[in-house]
Amino acid sequence: MTIADNGQRALFLPDFCGVRALFGVVIIGELLAVVLTLVVSGTAATALDRLSLISLFTQWIGLSAAAALCWSRRWIERLPETAAALVSYALILLVVYVVSELAW
Repeated sequence: MTIADNGQRALFLPDFCGVRALFGVVIIGELLAVVLTLVVSGTAATALDRLSLISLFTQWIGLSAAAALCWSRRWIERLPETAAALVSYALILLVVYVVSELAW
C-alpha cells in the first residue's frame, strides 16, 4: 500500500477520469482494431468496412469500461488491493458483456 502526497492511499489503477488514461484507452483500442482487421484476409474495400466496425466496437467497450471505472473509483479505492483488482476486472467483464449483447 502506498500513500499519495495528500495523505490518501494511492490506488494501483490509473485515473480513468483523466485525459491521459482515456487517450491510452483510445490508442490501444485502435491498435487492437487494426491488428484484428489485419488477421482476417479480404479485399481492401471489405478491410476498411471491417476496420470501421471493429474500431467502433472496441472504442465502445474501452470507453464504457473507462467510464465505469471512473464512476466507481471512490468505492474501489476503499477496498484492499486484491478485492479492488477483482472488482475492477468483474466490472470490465460486465461492461464487455452488456456492450456485446447490445451490439448483437
